[in-house]
Amino acid sequence: MRSLLRTRLTPGEFTHALAARLARLLPAPPYVPGPLRLALLYLDTPVMLNISAAYAAYQSTALPADALLDATTDAIRDRLDRLRDPATWKEARRTVRPWLLAPTDPDALLGVRSGGAGDTGDTATVGDLSVAYRFTRPVVGTDAYVTPAVWGVTPEAIHAAALANLRAGGVRVGFVPISPVALTASISDRPEMFRLAPRDRDAATRLLLPEVRAAILRRIGGPAAVLPAARAAVFVAPVNPFGEPPAALSAFAAHHVAHAGADALTATPFVIADDSLVFR
Repeated sequence: MRSLLRTRLTPGEFTHALAARLARLLPAPPYVPGPLRLALLYLDTPVMLNISAAYAAYQSTALPADALLDATTDAIRDRLDRLRDPATWKEARRTVRPWLLAPTDPDALLGVRSGGAGDTGDTATVGDLSVAYRFTRPVVGTDAYVTPAVWGVTPEAIHAAALANLRAGGVRVGFVPISPVALTASISDRPEMFRLAPRDRDAATRLLLPEVRAAILRRIGGPAAVLPAARAAVFVAPVNPFGEPPAALSAFAAHHVAHAGADALTATPFVIADDSLVFR
């Protein structure tokens, strides 16, 4: 007599079975990088799926595998359909944040410039960098750039929401002195230099915040040269007697730009002279 017990699928088997179902919906079949992981391209957008929750539901229920796989496929199809219109502004504004782009970055055209005064005015620049805005898609969890024309939202509203999210966890500004011995020996002018702390991927982006620029000016005691070499590496120093960035700043930061990979930003310093003016 044939056993009535069904053999339960392993994580790998479950993943490949789901990939086979999704392949019928997509122009190209998904790639399986490992158990309970699926990578696919949808509307030219790379999407990585973690199906651990679906497999956990499969393990905790008596439903046959086909029923869970079909339900999971339907849920993923619904999520992918939402990529056609990634989100509404109401959804995006919860996670939208500024994203700095190097002048040579192909995505620099995605920058959203804003006009007006205060936080939404000319402060939406950092030296020669472009400022774009990204949010986390509420369904699939991938990052995307905002689409103001689609949502009917103004650049000022985007910028204000992005800065509010940047401030949400509190803004801490620290200054770590750079030892003169670390500077290139051939450089004669060795001004006092600092690296901004904390050192994280928002370090350079925080330069958009007036309170951060004001803290730099207070610490330097006047106009300051600022170099966001990478997302996590921002250097500051007093300007020289001519009001220009000191040569030591660029020389010291050059190797940070060279080794920052995708997080590299610029080797060109800029100057901040007061709480609202940023210029090269």
